[in-house]
Amino acid sequence: MDFYELLEDPETKVILVRFVTGLPTRLKEMKDACDRGDRESLAEIAHKLKGSSVSFGCNRLSEVAAEIETGAETGSEIELSQKFTQASSLIRELLDRINPK
Repeated sequence: MDFYELLEDPETKVILVRFVTGLPTRLKEMKDACDRGDRESLAEIAHKLKGSSVSFGCNRLSEVAAEIETGAETGSEIELSQKFTQASSLIRELLDRINPK
């Protein structure tokens, strides 16, 4: 199932909403780890985000998290910053989807 199908199911919606509302915190944790130069923690957080995102049908976010995980080992600050921007945009889209205006 993808994100939108899961969102339509009342039983999974509660869990999905909790997951999505926690995403900004995960992004901040990754940025903080990067700012500290703690690439190991960055890779670990990104790895967890990759797995949980795919579990909730957030496949594009999972892909970006995988890129951040890889970038934690080999990427430059600029590349990681670009990936954080992509992740932030995807998170905003997910938040908008669960909280329509």
